[in-house]
Amino acid sequence: MTKFDPTGARQAFPCFDEPIHKTTFNVSVTHSKKYSCLFNTPKTHNFTDGKNEAMTVTTFATTPRMSTYLLSFFIGNTTAKTANVTLPHQKRPLAVHIWRRPSMADEFGYLLEIVPDILHHFAVTFDTPLPLAKVDLVVVPGFNVSAVENWGLIYLRESDCKVDELSSF
Repeated sequence: MTKFDPTGARQAFPCFDEPIHKTTFNVSVTHSKKYSCLFNTPKTHNFTDGKNEAMTVTTFATTPRMSTYLLSFFIGNTTAKTANVTLPHQKRPLAVHIWRRPSMADEFGYLLEIVPDILHHFAVTFDTPLPLAKVDLVVVPGFNVSAVENWGLIYLRESDCKVDELSSF
């Protein structure tokens, strides 16, 4: 999991790592086939690394113009539940994915219920399109902050997301 805010991207790749500078990014990540790989934008394709059969290369769609501190990628042993939400001003439904540990596969259904409603509410309230094709929320066990928000890829502390019939707000 990456956290480039405020100027950490320069540790991963050469760049003008100040929020005022914006550009698009084309990213491919080589990782173990055992793990999921997420980025700010949707995957465009995967292929096996020709040098190592245990590795795969995942390529992602080009980002919108953005600052380097908003870039993020995640590699981990996770599974997803998905919902789609139709937002005003959007041509296609927005995919919302809740990623979590396989042992928590039956958890976090409430997130999948409320996040599309929240996104729809803000799209209507601000009357502005969301320039994303998907939103990934990754539920992270033992996360030392409550949340990290990146464009299209959001990390949440697992203990903050557990809701059941006995929970109250």
